[in-house]
Amino acid sequence: MAHSWPGNIRELQNISEMLVVLAEDGSSIDTDSLPDGISEGCGDEPASYVDALRSFEKEFICKILNETGWNRTEAAKKMGIHRNTLTGKMKGLGILKPAMG
Repeated sequence: MAHSWPGNIRELQNISEMLVVLAEDGSSIDTDSLPDGISEGCGDEPASYVDALRSFEKEFICKILNETGWNRTEAAKKMGIHRNTLTGKMKGLGILKPAMG
């Protein structure tokens, strides 16, 4: 309620869609599910529209990579994008494969 929604209805729609996509089966969506800057107390300034989209994209890519065991070819196929596009997005968003150990 405290978020100013600077992106207006499109920001609200994108955040809502992100929450549904990232929700685990049978889990509820609460304020902990929201990207940084959206829920009260997450930061001094609300996230911009671009920050919200970037946060969603990073979380979505990580979720798909985890589901595919970090197989970039399978993850890209599942997302409907080219493997090179995925690799570029990972680089731009600072997504690194976790160390196995």
